Amino acid sequence: MIRLRYPLLLIVLLAGSPANARAAERALIVVGLTAGETQAARLQAHTQVLREGFAARGISAEAIRVLGVSGERPRRADLLAALQPAASATVSDETWIVLLGTASVRGGEPSFQVAGPRLTATDLAEAVKVLPGRKFVVIGTTASGGFLAPLLASPDVEAVAATADSGEVNEPRFAEAWAEALVAAPRASFAELAAAAAGRVASFYESRSLAQGEHARMIERASGKIIEAPFAPDAAPAVTSANRVAGSTPGISAAEIEIPKPSTDTETERRPATTETRALIAEARAAAKDGAHAAIFLRRDTEVIVSRDFAVLERHRTRAYVRTGEALDDLGTLLLPSNPPDLLTRLEGARVITPDGSQVLVNPSSLDKRNAADQREADAARAQGRPTGPAAPPFLPLPEVTAGCIVEAAWTVERRSSGTLPEFSEEWSVSETYPVLAGKIGVTTPTDARWRVFAPNLPAAGVVENAEARTRTSTWTLTNVPAFAPRLGDAAPRRVAAWVGVSSLASWEAFASWYQRLTAGSATSGPAVAALAEEIARAHPDRAGRLRLAYERVSALRYVAIKLGVGAFRPRTPEQVWTQRYGDCKDKANLLVAVLGQLGIPAEFALVNRFDHTFTDWPAWQFNHALVRVPAAPADGQPHDLWLDSTDRLVPFGVVAPGNLGRHAFAFNAQGVGAFHEITAAQEAKSEWREQFYFAAERSTWTLRVTATGSADVTLRRLFAGLSSGVIAERIQAMLGWRAGPVKRVAAADPYDLATPFEVTVELVGTAESLASERPRLLIPGLELFRARLATFSDELWWDDGRTWTVYRGQDDTATGGEIPGRVSKNFMPLLLP
Repeated sequence: MIRLRYPLLLIVLLAGSPANARAAERALIVVGLTAGETQAARLQAHTQVLREGFAARGISAEAIRVLGVSGERPRRADLLAALQPAASATVSDETWIVLLGTASVRGGEPSFQVAGPRLTATDLAEAVKVLPGRKFVVIGTTASGGFLAPLLASPDVEAVAATADSGEVNEPRFAEAWAEALVAAPRASFAELAAAAAGRVASFYESRSLAQGEHARMIERASGKIIEAPFAPDAAPAVTSANRVAGSTPGISAAEIEIPKPSTDTETERRPATTETRALIAEARAAAKDGAHAAIFLRRDTEVIVSRDFAVLERHRTRAYVRTGEALDDLGTLLLPSNPPDLLTRLEGARVITPDGSQVLVNPSSLDKRNAADQREADAARAQGRPTGPAAPPFLPLPEVTAGCIVEAAWTVERRSSGTLPEFSEEWSVSETYPVLAGKIGVTTPTDARWRVFAPNLPAAGVVENAEARTRTSTWTLTNVPAFAPRLGDAAPRRVAAWVGVSSLASWEAFASWYQRLTAGSATSGPAVAALAEEIARAHPDRAGRLRLAYERVSALRYVAIKLGVGAFRPRTPEQVWTQRYGDCKDKANLLVAVLGQLGIPAEFALVNRFDHTFTDWPAWQFNHALVRVPAAPADGQPHDLWLDSTDRLVPFGVVAPGNLGRHAFAFNAQGVGAFHEITAAQEAKSEWREQFYFAAERSTWTLRVTATGSADVTLRRLFAGLSSGVIAERIQAMLGWRAGPVKRVAAADPYDLATPFEVTVELVGTAESLASERPRLLIPGLELFRARLATFSDELWWDDGRTWTVYRGQDDTATGGEIPGRVSKNFMPLLLP
């Protein structure tokens, strides 16, 4: 069975009214399947907060029961049994039911992942229906909105859901916010708690300038409808999923982009200013006044139509304001790639509105004629055997673009399916490097059940089905989408950036089957691989030694990215890779699996989204990297899973390569069955960075010795890899910032020799008072920038995939130490050495 990225925490709280002595006061908390220790710990913390809140509400400790802790695996039958009414239950009872965690849609119905058969929305509604008295249901899962409709049929049920039906974040913050609201006001009404939780969630996203990826919905009994947040009685009218916007920007026109058609056949046409163009310039200036970005998108519209044959039609329309000259390269040139007949980009129109409101129109037909003429000339040259020269670049420079201009463009992209891949998986970015003040995204797909549209960081979409065309269109109307530019310490980009994805894969089981068909035959080994395995076996009789040497031999191979057609997905055979001594990530991972197999060590080929996040509730091609999982073998001295990334030649054996830790890898076992596993550093050495100074008085020389372990060792190797001793000396001199004297000599080990500990020794001219008068800065790359962000950050920061580094700075016989915490929460300042 595929393990989920996010576990299910099902909390069923059966609480009586404190005001009624005869009312039942019971609480049942059930923790479902978990995929990792980090997630399990967080869920246990939520459980404790809920315990405290309901205890404060009046439920006795004896009446609070917890299932699913300490490795327990509750089943659907256990949950349904817990929901059965007590023999003494009366109509005066009040029943609180809270669901937290992850839901998926199976067979068209939302359901929870628990041990054994899943708990469906119908299961929940039927169990709640037979309970006497009033029922209050809180559903804090992803895709939780689908649970409300069955509950709406029971008139004595009030319910709130954390998200829309689908397409929102994996683990909503609403559940945590609801628990906090309960602790803050334990005797508040159901509606008050829901409103408080929704307000906390909205404040969280707004304070961090993030696109809100979860939107609570609630059953309103007064109207008999499902409404959306805000829920407070004095709040603004609820917004439905069909017309939701993320905010508003006064003064910015939301009008559709309509670019005038040129009236001549010339490539460009000049026109005077109009009332419309002057108004657009004025609005743009007002919107960009005192802005922090070199440009803003006044409007950005995208329409995507995906056909059953995997052909794609994209329509793009943008209106951008160039605030400063820094944005000229980005907005003054259009990227229009074309490779007929598989890929065709066609310009529909372009207009430059100058600061005084006058216009320059670009004629799409003249551009088409010029491209056609270039193509005829190239065809004629090839027919005559003459050199054709390079193909025309896919860039179109726009005329007279300067700071203060508005640039409008409209183009379409048509992509035919190559037929290489039997499934469809594609993503489109919504976030830009500049803010988007207004926009609309529409995605049309077939209505077949296997097609899924996914937008985890966007509001709920309005959905319209066309029965005649058998298509479904999801539409998002947005305002104030913040600029997206990842910085040191930020979370994984796909967790916070706005994007939309489409996949034809109905499940991860289908994904595994598809990938196995795609890679059939790629695991075939030959005599060269067998000889390599025999050589390793002779050198090391023990399993640990064979594992290490196999990893080091494969890691030493040259990395060459191969992404031609199906080669972007299918690895070459181990025999090819070892014989030719190069390969990309999937080639080297495939070879390592084969070598370990020859040595009798089970290993699995695994896919991962390195440096980013994989949404495990959306089956799709979300991977950019391949590595190897060696399953835990306690009997052989390996108590934990071992993750081997042979792509990075600077990562020593046993260290999780940067960008992999905490990610979820999809690994294939010997039978080709795929499952998600969280990449942990259970067997990794602690990350330590040591800088030790020794002073030789007779020579007035300081000797600096730098060593590291764990992930810090990878950083140290990268700092000096490929550099000459002279360049290393200059870099150290600049990084130390030490005015006592120059670097005299540098000695560094081979950073690519993974079998030998890496260290750097530096001799510097100085005196005994040098370090006392001016303490050199630590050599750790990125540390100064990380320090600078600590003073201004508003969200959690990450250092080295969440690893904590221990830093030692020694001077002769004295030493000091400190830590760089892997995760830095707001209002917490870590101890960093000066």
